[in-house]
Amino acid sequence: MHRLAFLSLDLNIIENVWGKMKYELRTKVFENVEDLCCITQELWPQISRESVEGLYNSISKRVQAVLDQEGGNTKY
Repeated sequence: MHRLAFLSLDLNIIENVWGKMKYELRTKVFENVEDLCCITQELWPQISRESVEGLYNSISKRVQAVLDQEGGNTKY
């Protein structure tokens, strides 16, 4: 694996999970950090195993995309 691949956030599949959670939280207003934590803990179990498996299975494509872009941004 090329060293540029290690520099890309596009390889970090948790970023996609956080993105989905941020999307779900986009219309909510929180009084405090504790409220945010509670809602986040409710959302976490709603992330399907299939979704995580799909992200995991995309890693080789992500690595190739990063290499093709020489470490630059990709669609991921």
